[in-house]
Amino acid sequence: MKEKGESASLLELICGSETYLAMMQAVQRNPRKDDYLHVDFKEIDPKAEMTATIPLHFTGEPAGVKNEGGILDIARHTIVITCLPDDLPECIHLDISSLGVGHAIHTKDLPKSKGITYKTHADEVIVSCTKADESESEEPVEEEVPVEEK
Repeated sequence: MKEKGESASLLELICGSETYLAMMQAVQRNPRKDDYLHVDFKEIDPKAEMTATIPLHFTGEPAGVKNEGGILDIARHTIVITCLPDDLPECIHLDISSLGVGHAIHTKDLPKSKGITYKTHADEVIVSCTKADESESEEPVEEEVPVEEK
């Protein structure tokens, strides 16, 4: 788990004389000691298409942030895919260096890979670059209104 981190990966579980192909589904940890309490595995059929949630890894510095004063807005950190177990990637790498202010990368813009189908809607925004709105960062100044005494 330390080696793979959040990456999607298949494991071989050996139970007695039987070997199973599996994927980690859930992990419970002790919040004080950070020890593992419980791990759930899902058995995978090596010949059948599977569904998995894959992390997205962003590389590069967006041109809109670097040159135009924009702000990077990451809408999704993972993506749902279907594929055969042999085609399962650990993660999807996405180069965002050409992303300018006012532009976005959608699911349909993700890199095409052999045997992988993205299950997230094609027009869903993955990451975008927006212009920093200076008026939001400034707090409105309230003027004091004199109160008439009676």
